[in-house]
Amino acid sequence: MKRPRPPMSPTSHSSVSLLCCILLLLQIQIITAWIPPSSSATAAAAAATFAPTMARTRHQLPLGTAAMPDDDDATNANDIDLSTLLDMDVVVYRKNDDIQCGAMQEDGRLERLSIWTHEPAFGNALECLVDDQDRFELDQDSITVLYQLTEDELSYGSRQCQRGVHNPHGEESEMLYYIDQSVLERYAVDLPLKPDLEMLW
Repeated sequence: MKRPRPPMSPTSHSSVSLLCCILLLLQIQIITAWIPPSSSATAAAAAATFAPTMARTRHQLPLGTAAMPDDDDATNANDIDLSTLLDMDVVVYRKNDDIQCGAMQEDGRLERLSIWTHEPAFGNALECLVDDQDRFELDQDSITVLYQLTEDELSYGSRQCQRGVHNPHGEESEMLYYIDQSVLERYAVDLPLKPDLEMLW
């Protein structure tokens, strides 16, 4: 006949409880050590990795944020690279002490814009175009682009070129650029006035 086990003393109960607590803490530490980084930490690490790449966007400077032309230090720091401009982009540029507006052409050249009247075509916009007589006259290496016009400051149009030897049937057209006068006033741009460019149909 088996003898009954003697009851455990209070000291034995305390030892068992303490041992169980120690084992539970060890399990918690082991599990925590193997938990992967949180999604937020992973996203932050990814953002830090790609931040330098994202900073190298097409334009060195957001549109509409170039410095005023009289702020030499800021202007030099914010000059826009001519090679980043696309066809039909319109900018304010400086050549020596002369500040003008120019438009990028299909061949990758920046050409000066002219007007035939100071009267706005609509609203506060002046009607401009590239005079054929000015094509290829602007030295691309001697200019500094100060500012690129935004969509709110610029719109486009076209008109039929005058008929002649190079346009006998009137099929050719030329681009028109409508520039908000506030930009011209801000940079003190005095566009060349050429009344002969006006067409009276």
